Amino acid sequence: MPHSDSAKKRLRQNIKRHARNQASKTRCKNTRKEFLSALERRDLTAAEEALPICISAFDRAARTGAISKAKADRAKSRLSQRLAAAQKNESVTA
Repeated sequence: MPHSDSAKKRLRQNIKRHARNQASKTRCKNTRKEFLSALERRDLTAAEEALPICISAFDRAARTGAISKAKADRAKSRLSQRLAAAQKNESVTA
């Protein structure tokens, strides 16, 4: 338990920041799950609509420092590649 006033304030700030970062990370995970479930269902229109939302969530998380910019870029790239591969496979089978 902190004793000094400054340590008490730091604890309050850390609790707020932790909650904010967790919310941002959870938003990223949920949007990623929605995107991947759309791909799994082979619903490409839903996946195409979910991808920009997912990218936006990752950009916001990176901008606020909840995750690193490199991690956000890597996740966005991998999701985009998954969509491109699904579209390519769909056009081959269609």
